[in-house]
Amino acid sequence: MPNNKPRIFWLLVSIVLASCSYRQQILKNDFTTVVEGLQIQTFGDVSSLDSPVVLVFLHSDACVADYMTTMAKTVVRKNILSFVMARPGCVVNNRRSIGNHGNYDHYTAERIDAVSNSVRSLRDHYKASKVFLIGHSGGAVTAGIVAGRHPDLVNGFVAIAFPANIPDWRRYRKRGEDWKDSLSPHDYVNDIKQSTLLFIVNGSEDDITPPSFSVEYADTAASRGLSVENIVLDGENHRSSFHAHKVWSIISSLTYD
Repeated sequence: MPNNKPRIFWLLVSIVLASCSYRQQILKNDFTTVVEGLQIQTFGDVSSLDSPVVLVFLHSDACVADYMTTMAKTVVRKNILSFVMARPGCVVNNRRSIGNHGNYDHYTAERIDAVSNSVRSLRDHYKASKVFLIGHSGGAVTAGIVAGRHPDLVNGFVAIAFPANIPDWRRYRKRGEDWKDSLSPHDYVNDIKQSTLLFIVNGSEDDITPPSFSVEYADTAASRGLSVENIVLDGENHRSSFHAHKVWSIISSLTYD
C-alpha cells in the first residue's frame, strides 16, 4: 500500500506557503508592497478599521507615482485609507510593478484589468464601504475606463487632466493611430453605474490635455443622469492642476457621508 504521508506533508506545506503569500499583501502604514503584482504605497491607520473609505491614486504616463504621495497623505483621516498605486511597469517608492508600460498603448485591456484586479483586492480585503479613484492624466484615463468596464467596483472617480477621447487626443498630439489596442473612456461612459460620482478637472493652460477633450464626455454623462462636475481651473497647466487646492477639496468631500 503506498505511503501517502509525504504527499500529505507537501500539500500542507503548499497551503501554508499560499497563506503566507496572501498575508504579505496585507498593507502597513507608509509601506510599499505588492497587491496583484502592482506596487502600492499605503497611507492611513490600518490597525482599527470599520468599513473604511478607500482612495486609490493613479499616476500619469510619466510612470512614476511619487508626486501623488503628498496629496494621498493629506486627505487621510479616521477610517480613510489612501493608496498610491504604480500602474503596470511603473514605479512608486523606488519599487516597480510587474508588467510593461512601454512607449505605446498604455491603456490596453490587460493593463486596465491589472489595475481593476488590484483595486478589487484592496476593496475586499479591507471590506471598504466606498472606493474612489483619483486619476491624473493617464491615470484619469485608467479611472474612467475602470468605472465603465467594472461598474460595480467604484463609487466615483476624480479625473484630472483628462483626455477622455483617446483617438481624438492622439490625433491632436500628432501621434496618429499608433495606439490601436488602447481602450478609451468615451467608449465606456454609457456603462458607468448610475450612482457613480464623476468629477472632471482640467487646467485652462493645459496644452497637453486641453479642457475641450472632456466636454463631450461630461455632456454624455450628464445626459444619462449621472452626477458629473466638469471643472476648469484658471491658470493651471497639465502638471499643476493635480496639486490645486480645488482637487484637494473635491477628494476631501468624497470621504464625508
